[in-house]
Amino acid sequence: HGNGRERTKFGLHYVVINLIGSSLFLFAVGTLYGILGTLNIADMAIKVSTLSPENMGVVAAGGLLLLLVFGLKAAMFPLYFWLPGAYSTTSAPIAALFAIMTKVGVYAIIRVHGVIFGAKAGALSYYHLPWVLGLGLITLILGTFGVMSSKRLKEQIAYLVLTSIATLLIAVGINTPSALSGALYYMIHSTVIAGGFFLFADTLSHLRGEYEDKIVRTPIFRNIILCGGVYFLYAIAMAGMPPLSGFFGKMMILSGSMSSSLGWLVFGVVLLSSLGIIVSLTMVGSKVFYHTNSERPLLKRAPFYLFYPSFYFLALGLILVIFANPVSTFTNETADMIYDVSTYISTVEVR
Repeated sequence: HGNGRERTKFGLHYVVINLIGSSLFLFAVGTLYGILGTLNIADMAIKVSTLSPENMGVVAAGGLLLLLVFGLKAAMFPLYFWLPGAYSTTSAPIAALFAIMTKVGVYAIIRVHGVIFGAKAGALSYYHLPWVLGLGLITLILGTFGVMSSKRLKEQIAYLVLTSIATLLIAVGINTPSALSGALYYMIHSTVIAGGFFLFADTLSHLRGEYEDKIVRTPIFRNIILCGGVYFLYAIAMAGMPPLSGFFGKMMILSGSMSSSLGWLVFGVVLLSSLGIIVSLTMVGSKVFYHTNSERPLLKRAPFYLFYPSFYFLALGLILVIFANPVSTFTNETADMIYDVSTYISTVEVR
């Protein structure tokens, strides 16, 4: 995690939280194994559908405990408190890598709960979805408030990662093939753009010297116009504005939510969150790159190659737009396969 008081503090938080999560995971797995007698996901899905009434409550509790563990990994409310500090204080390359790690928790919910407690689970079919959708909406609201109240750019990006995770959880909670397809597309987008944004914030810190990534007015610094342009592109991508890839992902999710009875609630919360994020990012860009003060310009240099990773991740985001049709076709087919668990069960089932 690196040196320094803040990094050590939040690094310790991260380690302790994950150790607790690992312990809870063992309890959850042991509970399910004790009742079902197997840890093969396909076989578990079949046995859940034939549970006796007295065992159903125990399995449901084990499933919710698993959801708690995966939610901890994904930074789902109320277990998100470790993410902003850990992501904003670590080094930029590690933060970019961590942008992938939280998506593992969302994938685990899709794979494990989507199969074991999916359409074939009988009385426990999709019993976890109200929890995922409700907690996802709360996470999105709190993440948006975090974006708007951040004092440093890296902290703001960490909260943007949290809002992207919340958007994915909402899509999973909606539980339609089109929403799940949008989640897969948005997962790729948010991972790429968040990683690049962290690396850009690190480059900006080098150029601003003692001001680092603080969201305050500073004297003019080198490459300020270039930095402002790069920030603008990352900001509209993270906010989900057209024509970049975040817009397509959110539109796919919102389109999929319209068939849900709570589609109006999802639509409203996501749009209000996007509006709050846009306003916040605009204010930050204005303060950092436009409303500079009249003090002596900062002459600190940074090698131009430090911008290369930022350009690279922006290019990947642009590729997602250019090839949106084939990528969305792939995510549609993948979502259909995930949603139809029968094929998976028949292929993997223990015989």
